[in-house]
Amino acid sequence: MLSLAVESNLGSGHSHPGAASSLREGMAETLTLTRLGIKGKLKQTLESTNPCESMIECVRRSSRNVKHLQSGDMALRWTAAGMLEAERQFRRIIGYKDLANLDMSLPANQAKLEAADALGKLADEAGMTLVEMALAFVIRHPGVTAAIIGPRTMEHLEGQLTAADADLPGDVLDRIDEIVPPGVNISPGDAGWSNPALEPEARRR
Repeated sequence: MLSLAVESNLGSGHSHPGAASSLREGMAETLTLTRLGIKGKLKQTLESTNPCESMIECVRRSSRNVKHLQSGDMALRWTAAGMLEAERQFRRIIGYKDLANLDMSLPANQAKLEAADALGKLADEAGMTLVEMALAFVIRHPGVTAAIIGPRTMEHLEGQLTAADADLPGDVLDRIDEIVPPGVNISPGDAGWSNPALEPEARRR
């Protein structure tokens, strides 16, 4: 993939700089909506290509009479012009109220990042990966009957299966509880729907 990116970017007149950038981004593990914690209507919107299709059509319409693009950079300029035209037609996407979940400057999101860093360091100290520690924690939890894994490659699968034999000593479990106390959502927005029958004022005791 790296060689394709270099070839696309270094061709005559930067033949395909946009494609080169996309390939370079793909060399790092892609973050999915699930990993970002996106849920509900916003997830349904972002996992579809619908939001960008109208913009693509505007770009095509703006550049339909351009027959001889001299370089990839020139193509990008026409694309930018089409995107500016499409911007006039943009509306708020379905689920826009949840976009704040992607803002890493918010205290709740910062707290999640700090907790993830702390758990990563703990996993290193315990001699395992963060994925192994997370799965081992779930597998050994008395309230969990089975862990659901989501590997995308054979390498991911092999790395996750080792969690079945991973041992979490009491001191590691205590440290996990210190970083993320049991029953606590670091970001209240991650709790989703709350059952009114379980609220304090509705309880019998």
